[in-house]
Amino acid sequence: MDFHEGKRLSPIDEHQPQVFVVKEVYDGGNAQENFESELDRALFARIKYIIIEPPRLGEETAR
Repeated sequence: MDFHEGKRLSPIDEHQPQVFVVKEVYDGGNAQENFESELDRALFARIKYIIIEPPRLGEETAR
């Protein structure tokens, strides 16, 4: 394959974070909703690796 035929990443792709952590921090009664919202944002941003600390959310995601 010629060098010029390979896919080049845009500058935006090169600086995307590779890892995101959904932290288990309870700031109120709607903590589970906050965890789900953080996970949605990470998925939308196409983060390569997502670490999910809250056990319930991790189990639901695995299913």
